[in-house]
Amino acid sequence: MNKEINGGQLFWGTFLLTGGSLFFAYRFEYLPYDWSFIWDIWPVALILMGVIIILKNTVAKPVISILLGIFVAVIAFGVFAEITFDDYEYRYYGDHNRSSRYIDNRNEIAESWSDDIKFAELEVKTGASRVRLTDPTSDLIKVDSRGFLSDYYLDKDISDGIASLELGLIDKDVELFDEPGSNRLDIKLNSKPVWDITLKMGAAESYLDLSDFAVKKLELKTGASNTSLVIGDRQERLDLKISIGAAALKIKVPDGSGCRIEGKMILMVKDLDGFNKIGDNHYVTENYDESEKKVNIKIDGGVSSLEVLRY
Repeated sequence: MNKEINGGQLFWGTFLLTGGSLFFAYRFEYLPYDWSFIWDIWPVALILMGVIIILKNTVAKPVISILLGIFVAVIAFGVFAEITFDDYEYRYYGDHNRSSRYIDNRNEIAESWSDDIKFAELEVKTGASRVRLTDPTSDLIKVDSRGFLSDYYLDKDISDGIASLELGLIDKDVELFDEPGSNRLDIKLNSKPVWDITLKMGAAESYLDLSDFAVKKLELKTGASNTSLVIGDRQERLDLKISIGAAALKIKVPDGSGCRIEGKMILMVKDLDGFNKIGDNHYVTENYDESEKKVNIKIDGGVSSLEVLRY
């Protein structure tokens, strides 16, 4: 006679499967390094445990047991990550040669600048990488990639004063048990044109300082990630669209710019400095209506941490 699987079996089975998958992904550096958001979302585990007690002996209990197993495994791995991972500044800017996990493959790509260019579009497609977009360059774009996954292509179409650029990883055969690399992608852009930027990233750490650039539209699509974004005020209006998974996101917005935030923010921990709530998942700064410069942020996110600061 077949015995019915109980909630404990489902919990521990799911916990071990999820935990093992996370550690396996960590072994090959497919996960972000910053898991500080777990300290904000751990109470969800208590909520799920309470739901299991309430729904005992119902058909919903097995589903909740599976969800609890996944969530507790994520929390446990997050605690491990916070204890064992090095400081972010050292990881990103330090001497990578000190780490045997770093494979120093390096590639550089550049596209020269033309004074005819007034508007530029950039789409970036990358996987598990540490992405940095900061300082201006005299070229239209300059790319420096390092690590195991460092082979990128740059497609371009320049006509009628508009430059369309696509930067992405070249398909590469990866042996499952090769020594993993620590992948970096540094991007520099010219500060003269108006930019539309789309970033599609997997498990990534990214630091995006756009204060020197006139950005009209920015779209960010990312999975498990840690992203810091600095917005400037060179453009009258910036439309920022963000789709994120389990992520930590920090955004800095100039004091003189009015800012509005709205969207679907499920289980998202929010720290919004200087914002007033005017509706469900809808926040604005007091100076939004009268400000000449405006930043409109639309977010679609799951279990995440969002912090917006004024500077």
